Order: sequence, then structure tokens, then C-alpha cells
Amino acid sequence: MASNAIVVLKGRGGTFRLGKSEIEVFRGGLSKRVPLAALTGHQRSGRSVVLTTATETYEVHGGNDASVTAFTEALERAMRRVEHDPAAAVTSTTKPGRPMHWAAKVALGAGVAVLLLVWWAGLQNGLIIAAGFGVLCGLATVALFGLRGVWRWLLRDLWVLRRRGVTVAGEITGYRHSSSDQTKYAKLRFVTATGRSMEVESAAFVFLRRRPGPADITYDPENPKLATGQPAIGHLLAGMFSGVLCLGLLAAAVTGIVLMVLTGLGLYR
Repeated sequence: MASNAIVVLKGRGGTFRLGKSEIEVFRGGLSKRVPLAALTGHQRSGRSVVLTTATETYEVHGGNDASVTAFTEALERAMRRVEHDPAAAVTSTTKPGRPMHWAAKVALGAGVAVLLLVWWAGLQNGLIIAAGFGVLCGLATVALFGLRGVWRWLLRDLWVLRRRGVTVAGEITGYRHSSSDQTKYAKLRFVTATGRSMEVESAAFVFLRRRPGPADITYDPENPKLATGQPAIGHLLAGMFSGVLCLGLLAAAVTGIVLMVLTGLGLYR
């Protein structure tokens, strides 16, 4: 690993960021810069990494073995270049709090609005409004998560290839069938414009197979593993249909919430 690489260990207890000559320790709203020369000891116990100085102990429990191993090995290499210095000082700074995310602001505003509406409508009508609002918000949440999934799994890769894809001559060498055997992913072989040989699986599925052989391959020059070798009409239509369905659910939820608010205020009957 390069000597200037920054290795980060995140988990229960905080975050360690290992640089060339120091470790940044983040816990809560406090950030500390601990010079490697100030460490009096370091050890790994399972997925936990413990650092000690003359006055303090820091511990982070990593999320997986790979991250803990990478951090401890990098720390071992860094410590070989450092001599202990009792005068090395640990500096502390207060980590600025993050501003509230816009989604949290919207949720908070909606919650206040519902409480005011319940108070305005009275107890009996207010409870009905609150229950209906909860159902509609749940429907809207499902629709939003659905839209995110449609974009991530069905449309994003095709959009990337459309925006910056490079097309070269290559070949389809075969297909991998899905578990349902309805969709198929082409196996592609091609050489990029920069001369790099690639063998990848298509980013989009198809319903109909083509006979293996020559094909025009479109790939992402920033990530050549992202490629497609034949028109993915079924993939695109599935993404568009799913997206329209989620948009319809979201529109229904928003319309219901608006009508409920207007009804509660006596502006709609």
C-alpha cells in the first residue's frame, strides 16, 4: 500500500483515520489528532482495535474482518517508521454538527402540520386525519424507495452508457440465465479504445437470445466493466413501467394528503 494512503476504520466506538504521521480519532462531536509517536501501544482483539497513549485509550469495533485487518496492517507498517516521543501532543477539536438534512426538515414540518390539523379538527376527526395521514405517508415512502430502486437497478447504468458510452467491435460469447429463466445477461468480450481486453457480463438483461458472435459493445470508459452488447428493450421497458407505477403511487399519496389537509381545514368537502 502506498505510504500516503489514508486507511479508515469505522464502527462502534467512533472512527480511526490513519494518515502518514497521525491518527484522527472521531467520537461523537469530538475530533482528536493523535501523533503516531504519541502511541504507547496498539492491539487488535477480534474486530476491535485499541490504541493507547500515556493518558488515554481509544477503541473502535470494526464492521468486518477485512476492514480491521487492512487498518491494523497499515498501522503496523506506519509504526515501523516512527519512534516513540513522550513529548508528542494530542490535539482536540470540536467537530461541527451537520446541518439538518432537507428531508428531516420536511418530515419535521409535516409532523407539526399534522399536529396542528388534529388540534384544529378536534379529537375524533383529528384521530381519523392522523391515521389517514400515516397510511398515505407510508405509501409515499414505499413509492420513493421504489423509484430509487428502479433508478439504481434498472435505469442508471443505461443512462450512464447513453451519456458517455464508447462503442467498439466485440462479441457475445454466451448468456447467463436468471433464476426464473425469463431474463438473460449476455457475456461480452471486447477490447477498449485504449487497448484493454475485457470479458464482462452485460449491465442489462434481455428476453431474447442472439446467436453468439460479433456485436457492437458499448462500455463506460470510466468503468469498462459496465457494458452492454445488444438493445435492451425489455430491460428499459421494465424500468420505465416500474418507474411510472411508483410515480403513480406517489402522486396518489400526495393528492390524498393534500385533500385530507383541505378537508380538515374546511376548504374541501
